[in-house]
Amino acid sequence: MRTGKLLLVVLISAMILAFGCNNTHEQGNGTPDNDDGDDDTDLPSKEPPGDLPSVETGAVELAFLRNYDIWLLADNREQQLTDEGDISFMQWSPDGQKILYFRGHGTTGDLWVMDADGSNQQQLAQGVFMQYQVTLAPGLCWHPSGERVAFLQGDSLVIQDLNGDQKTQVALNYDYYGGPWWHPGGETLIVWGANSDYTANAYFYGADGTPGAVRELVSSPFWSDDGLFFVQEVLDPVSGYLQAQGVYSVDPRGENQRAVYEGNLAWSPLVAVDPTGRRLAVSDARNVHVLTTDGFTVEFSVESEIVNTRSEFAHPFWFAFAPHGDRLAVMNYYLEVEGEQGDDGYWLLRVYDIADNYRGLDVWPRVYELYGGADQQPPVPMQGIQPFFWSGCGENLLVLRNGESEYDLWLVTDVLTAADYGEGPVLANISQFFIRP
Repeated sequence: MRTGKLLLVVLISAMILAFGCNNTHEQGNGTPDNDDGDDDTDLPSKEPPGDLPSVETGAVELAFLRNYDIWLLADNREQQLTDEGDISFMQWSPDGQKILYFRGHGTTGDLWVMDADGSNQQQLAQGVFMQYQVTLAPGLCWHPSGERVAFLQGDSLVIQDLNGDQKTQVALNYDYYGGPWWHPGGETLIVWGANSDYTANAYFYGADGTPGAVRELVSSPFWSDDGLFFVQEVLDPVSGYLQAQGVYSVDPRGENQRAVYEGNLAWSPLVAVDPTGRRLAVSDARNVHVLTTDGFTVEFSVESEIVNTRSEFAHPFWFAFAPHGDRLAVMNYYLEVEGEQGDDGYWLLRVYDIADNYRGLDVWPRVYELYGGADQQPPVPMQGIQPFFWSGCGENLLVLRNGESEYDLWLVTDVLTAADYGEGPVLANISQFFIRP
């Protein structure tokens, strides 16, 4: 059995969250009063699980993992759906009617499916590989139609109907990094595969498993409707390190490569595409550059004061476009003094209003200290877990923060005016959460 190298490589996705919206997004009025950047110890104290603060923007419905079981949050109430105590990951079906989940504490386990209310639990496969720390593609993936799934099993890529009538198995001859990952149109998928020197290629397959193109030395792959965006890397013969050459794109079949952005990128740059297809964001060693996708010209850059960009764990930026594409949330990693990572580092969450000439507001100054103490785990961004998500209307943010035992989920409203954190976390002591489509 092949195993993938554990990577803290994170794809910042434009994930659509199921918050209700009273109206469409609006441009903020006036200039916000930015917070003074003090430590976040004055923020509201955490509350234990149970009854939750009301959410004025609409009903929240999401699934989450707590103590390796699946729970549902609906109508501000929590409901436990499983009691196995060995579930490491799950995914909603595209229509939100079923849940695909992985049972196992390591990288190999069993694949199950159930209805959204926890009923009709059925095992689909055994010996499934899942590198769930890699949020690019955790090793199991719904087809956009919701009628079949793709996963890695043994040395094979498997595409299987939910009813078991059809199963395609394709032999692989490389180790796994991540995947499989369907194109939004469902016509192709990729597996991100490792070479013997730990470089990675993107392997394209047709919907029936037919092998297709291979793109070599690829990192940070990101599907859009038009095709795959990715960072092209080259091996520096002097240092022996991979260097990011630029951002490129190919069509859904992996063909017709074109250059999108070529510049001095970070050692592990991230890429995000505006859901409306108008803009692309890419990070280099000290900036997030926002480009127009028609002419690929930089229209705005978010600067960072980061000192050390080659940390084994930390990346200087996390960023994501709002669903309507007119706002960009950016989490910057800062070191306040020269030197390696230590107690003097922190993360700052800021939102930029693209429709208002990139006017910005500090949504949560010093949202994470780099380390809270010797007995505490590193903050969420250093765990390979996306630390924040936009609401479906682009008005609010869900932010993960370190809790007493695992993580707490906070809802931040009015992100371009007052940045209201509410009375406490929406959920406490969870490991991951998944918004119902």
